[in-house]
Amino acid sequence: MTKLSIFTGALLKSARIKKGMTLAQLASVVNINQSNLSRYERGEINPPLCTIIEISFALDDNLDVLNKVVLFVKELNKQDKKDESQRISENK
Repeated sequence: MTKLSIFTGALLKSARIKKGMTLAQLASVVNINQSNLSRYERGEINPPLCTIIEISFALDDNLDVLNKVVLFVKELNKQDKKDESQRISENK
């Protein structure tokens, strides 16, 4: 599990519940395995970008989940760069 998979999974689950859909219903609409959808929601694996988009459309989400994931990735990248800069300056 990564921070990204956990964050993405929580967003997907929240959006699905808000829409009032079960795992089985959403999996059927998006045409993915219910077990994989459950693993996405639990943060065990990252869904492919195309799957996040399909789920967003299926939930009439206007890509809100995708936008939040992109912002989260940007923040993770900023933190990684900051951490790397600190390691470099500590090793000088």
